Amino acid sequence: MRGALALCVLLLASAARADDAGAPSPRAQLADMKATLERLLEAEKRALTAERLQSRPLDTNRADVQNLRTALASVPAPELLARVLSPKEVDAWKALTVRAEAWADDAGKRLDAEQEQRGSVIEPLCRAHWGLDDAMARIAHEKANPSGVVGLQVLHDAGEAAQLYRQQIATLTPQYVAYRRHDYTSSQSEEACVEEANGSR
Repeated sequence: MRGALALCVLLLASAARADDAGAPSPRAQLADMKATLERLLEAEKRALTAERLQSRPLDTNRADVQNLRTALASVPAPELLARVLSPKEVDAWKALTVRAEAWADDAGKRLDAEQEQRGSVIEPLCRAHWGLDDAMARIAHEKANPSGVVGLQVLHDAGEAAQLYRQQIATLTPQYVAYRRHDYTSSQSEEACVEEANGSR
């Protein structure tokens, strides 16, 4: 994408010279580049829906936004576009770049908010659920001791841990719902928690 748009500068610089036989005209090249940029913008919008923001690695989302910024940085300046295009066509290019830049800026802010929420709410909530599951499993295991001897200290410690995790869950869940706008289902629905569980971070 970057190379295709950068090529436009060279095409426009040589626009006064005759084209090679059979080569696409600068106007045709620009039309193709504009269509490609429009498709890229729409693809990035689909990639950063709330659902996909939740289920994709943060670095992947940031790379997608950077791809768009890289493409925008390679768009020829208006004075170069004006050598080949009509004023109306130049205005259409300007409108597209303004729209894409505004979306990239907004996406960057949303990704910053996502990173903050993952660290302060989402990952701690997943850990609290994991901790609660582990504490309840220890309680169940101890109560099912085939020897018939129940370790009261084990039950006490696991019970205290379970109470602490429930308190954390009660505190974090409203913050999670306020941000995600839906209830917490499981750590598997959160890419940040999947990465942590898999040890990939």
